[in-house]
Amino acid sequence: MSPDALAIALEYFAGLTVPQRAAELLETIATAIVRAPASWAPQMNHLLELQIPMPAKHWSDLSERQRADHARLELLLAEAFQALVLARMLIRRETMGPQGGTIVSYANSPDGRAALERGDAAEVVARRLPD
Repeated sequence: MSPDALAIALEYFAGLTVPQRAAELLETIATAIVRAPASWAPQMNHLLELQIPMPAKHWSDLSERQRADHARLELLLAEAFQALVLARMLIRRETMGPQGGTIVSYANSPDGRAALERGDAAEVVARRLPD
C-alpha cells in the first residue's frame, strides 16, 4: 500500500459532506455486517477500520504525519457513522458483556438497506439529520 494512502483517503473524505461520507461508509459497513459471522458483534471502531487504509503493518511503523492523518480520518468517519445512527440507517445495540460491562454493536436497519438499494442514502441522511 502506498505510504500516502492515508493522506489520499483523508483528502477524499474531507471533500465530502457528512451525508455523502455517511453514504459511502454505509456501503462498506452494511456489506461487512451482512457477511460477518453470527458470533461477531460489529463495533464502531472495527467497522471504521474497513475504510481506513493502513500503509504499515504496525501502528509504530507509521510516521508522525501518517498517525495524524489516521486520527483525522478516523474522526471524519466517526462523524459520518454517528450520522448514520441518528438518521436510523444503522441500529445501535447494547448487550451485557461477560464481565458485566456493556458491549455496543451495530446492525443494518431496514431504512439503511432500502436507501442503499435505491441509491439515495446520502439524501436520506441529509433529510434526517437535525439542524
